[in-house]
Amino acid sequence: MKTPNISSFFQRKSKRRKWGLWCILGGIGPLWLTIGALIFYTPYPPEFSLPKKSKSSLRLMTFNIAHGRRLAIHQIFVPPFQIKKNLDKIGDFLQKTSPDIVGLQEVDQNAFWSGGFSHLKYLAQKSKFPYWKMGVNNQRKGWLYLFYGNGILSKYKIENFENVPFGHSTFGEKGFLYAEIRRGKQRLPVVVLHLDFRTPNNRLRQAKILCNYLNKRKNPQKPIIMGDFNCNQIQGDALNYILDKLKFSKNWVYPKKKFTFSTLWPRKSIDFLLIPPPFTLKWIKVLPVKLSDHFPVLAEISLPKT
Repeated sequence: MKTPNISSFFQRKSKRRKWGLWCILGGIGPLWLTIGALIFYTPYPPEFSLPKKSKSSLRLMTFNIAHGRRLAIHQIFVPPFQIKKNLDKIGDFLQKTSPDIVGLQEVDQNAFWSGGFSHLKYLAQKSKFPYWKMGVNNQRKGWLYLFYGNGILSKYKIENFENVPFGHSTFGEKGFLYAEIRRGKQRLPVVVLHLDFRTPNNRLRQAKILCNYLNKRKNPQKPIIMGDFNCNQIQGDALNYILDKLKFSKNWVYPKKKFTFSTLWPRKSIDFLLIPPPFTLKWIKVLPVKLSDHFPVLAEISLPKT
């Protein structure tokens, strides 16, 4: 009987392992090269044109900036210097588009995964907004510290600011901020909102909190509501609930057809501005910039005469 060659067996097994490892690396390599190209070499700025800004109107923008990661899978894989470069590009974009009020979602106040600095303050200074307020919806201390939420940038004074988280989770919590913005004799109520992406039931629970809050304020002027609703007009759920309980019309929901998510494969419209009377929409654009996984939505409205 022939004695089996043990060393030969292990050599063949070792070769198979090495071959398997090279196959895996061969597959992952092109994937990471593609991701790197998308993150760092996406052309900027894109070509788009905007109507001339009117002095009697107001420009509004809603933009989910994805923690400054741009097109990366997660911000934890993006070094702090690149986070700042990404925010610089967003700041340049804000200067170019010249909005008067910007509602931001997924803004880091101080987070271990994105450089440990205030992204909102950085953008306010970069894009020359004199007024800004941060609404922190997640608060986690310790080594893996996380403080993030929504933010608002404004060229006009922000009054009566309040932030309302939907819960007490230290990770993934959503919420909204309410602000009244003074422009001359006018006071403009604005809500910046971010709803849950996981389930309709979560979004409906959050929408109920928002509607109860706004109805208790009994403000004679309906607020402009902007943000990431994480549901579209067909799917409805939270959006339809908000329209019903606040007595908003579907005609006040913009944009109507353009996709806002995702920038790599646009297939959903989940970022909206709800613009009630007496404000009148002049135009609205979903801008094709790859500065996040969401496209920003920019609108210009006419204000009522005082």
